[in-house]
Order: sequence, then structure tokens, then C-alpha cells
Amino acid sequence: MTVDPRTASRRKILAASSSLAVLGLAGCLGDENGEEPEDDEGEAGSLAISEYQLLDRDDDEAVLAYVHDDHWDDGPLEVPVGDNLSLGAYVEDEDGTEIEIDGSYTIDAEIAEGAIENVAIESHGDHIHVTGEEEGPTELVFHLLEDDEVVFESPELTTMVGESDEEYDASAVNRLTIFDRSPDPHEEVAEYHDDHWEDGADIPTIPVDDNISLGGVFEDDAGNEIPVDGTSDYELAVEPASEDDEEIISIDPEEDWHGDHVHIYGVEEGEAEVVFSLWHDDHADWETEPVTVEVSDD
Repeated sequence: MTVDPRTASRRKILAASSSLAVLGLAGCLGDENGEEPEDDEGEAGSLAISEYQLLDRDDDEAVLAYVHDDHWDDGPLEVPVGDNLSLGAYVEDEDGTEIEIDGSYTIDAEIAEGAIENVAIESHGDHIHVTGEEEGPTELVFHLLEDDEVVFESPELTTMVGESDEEYDASAVNRLTIFDRSPDPHEEVAEYHDDHWEDGADIPTIPVDDNISLGGVFEDDAGNEIPVDGTSDYELAVEPASEDDEEIISIDPEEDWHGDHVHIYGVEEGEAEVVFSLWHDDHADWETEPVTVEVSDD
């Protein structure tokens, strides 16, 4: 396997604050002193939104997905090839008052920057038609407009065009659970969800001149497990987060990546950071933020 850790591609999700209200307000163009704010991803518009739901207009306005903090729940969106999905929206402001999608307020969508352009999008004011042109995944961003000005921009929503024989979506990793493989049964020690490590992550201490064995289970946005056990082209991978970390730990992808589990060796006492990823051929399709591991000579 040819490995170039620097080619790992991180799936970028629009960063947002802990509430949609902050997300909406953060788009203001300057402060009272005329200074420009920092350009944070995901900050667009000036309206505080507490609820943004996508509705299926061909299925009694069933809720297909909704924004939750800085991500979507109940995705991915499924669009047929050669036909359209007709979407409406239900929106509430920060006080819980419904915003009527009418002449003043409208909705639209666009393909996220860098995503595959395999859909056509038509906005009709109070609804959107998304037409599938070619099978495969993409990412869409949805807007609320007031008098043709964007006042809210959603996070990216994974969208699948056409039917897939797979029962999982490897392009939409939502959760990674890490297990210590030493005990029997294996013990859960860390969980990565919604782009952060959950509180209580407790990777086992790595002995100097020895290793720990960690397993991993990936899930997509719909809760389907992504296989890394040799039945697919994907595997669990782990790498030092920086060159400095390589002085504390050692990981040889050829020797220490084993599909559904990995080994991390201790070199000398101290703390280091590692990054876990969903590896595909010679690159990472998805990766975590760094997490700390400890090496001890005790």
C-alpha cells in the first residue's frame, strides 16, 4: 500500500455555533467600529432560525430531514435519476413562530462547493425541485431568503442520486465508535459523533515497547454500519496527528492496519495525538479530529 498521510481528505461540514440563533446572527457584516468580523464557515444571513425542515411535497409533506445544531438529522436526501424530488420547507424563527414561505420569504438550494454536480436545482419560491442527472452522492446547501437576500444558510446535506445496492453511505460518516480489543467482550472506550469526540473518551494507556489494539465501527447518517471487515474497499486507519507525535508513538500502516482494527505502539513516555479515518485505497475519505493517547513505562 502506498501511503501519503498528507493526501488525506477531510469531509468538510459547514462549521456552526452551538445554536441556529447564533448561526443566523453571526452573518452581520461588521461591528460598531466598522471592523470586519472573522470569516467563519457557515455564517450566512441575519435571521435567527430555530427550525428548518425539508418536506416531501409528493408525500403529504412528510419531513425528510431537519437541521439540528450544526448538522442535519434524518438524511440523507434521496433523489431519483431522471426525475425530481419536490421539496417544501417548514421554518421557525428563534421565538418558535412559523415563517410563512410566500412572496417575501422564499427557499432555494445549491450544490455545495467541491461536491459532485449530478443534480439540477430549480427554485419556485415556496418549493424546490431537485432533479437527479447521474447516480452517486453529492452535498446540497439550503437557503431561506427574504426579498431575494439570503438570511439563513444550512449545513451541507448529503444527497444520494439513484438507487444503490449498498445498504450504507460511506460518503456520509456520522459516528465512529472505538473499542479496546483486549477485554472479551471488547470494551467501548471512545465515540466520535457530530464532528467531535464525546466526553469521556478514554483510550487505553500504551506501554513503551508494546502496543494497544483498537477496533472501530463506522455508521452513516442513517445509522447503517459501514463495513471495514474485508467485505468492502474500506478499512479503519489511524495516524499520528503530527511529526512531533511520532516521537511518542509508532504506527506502520503496512503492519498495524488490519481492516477492522489497528495497533498503536509506544516509543517513549508522554502524550501524543492520533487521527482516525475511514481509509479507501490510498486516501482517507473521512477523518476525525485528533484525540490524545498516553504512553507509559509503568
